[in-house]
Amino acid sequence: MKKILLGSTVVAALAFPAGALAHSDKIVINKSIDGVRLGMTEGQVKKAEGKPSQIVGARKSVTEFNYGDADQLEVDFDKVHGKKLVTNITVEPGYAARTSKGITFNSTKRAVLRAYRAAKFLNNVGQIWIDQEGTYNTSFLLSRSNRVIQIAVGWNYG
Repeated sequence: MKKILLGSTVVAALAFPAGALAHSDKIVINKSIDGVRLGMTEGQVKKAEGKPSQIVGARKSVTEFNYGDADQLEVDFDKVHGKKLVTNITVEPGYAARTSKGITFNSTKRAVLRAYRAAKFLNNVGQIWIDQEGTYNTSFLLSRSNRVIQIAVGWNYG
């Protein structure tokens, strides 16, 4: 019996990449995606998500960590008050993520606007924005068929 259990554990580990097993599957509007929160340091992100599959601009003030084979999770850092902190978190299809109200990839424009009454649709860029007092935002990028294809949480600049 133990051999069968071990065998199925190995099969499960091969079927689901290690990073996929660790995801909390959660987007918190205007705050975080998975274990990555706005304002975290590079070290805190590495502790929460592990080693990135790609780092862009490692020695510059603006840095990007990418996770997943197709960069399904992108974490952007910028200098804020002299520290390099997370200023934007973006997820693409292939990354298991959803909001507390069930919005995820392929959700419709109508579903997002129904779930978040404070959301505003910007037709010229095909995005739905949820702003929090001009400080934080969450955006849902829509396809031409008005379905969510990208979700981002970030700080507003300016």
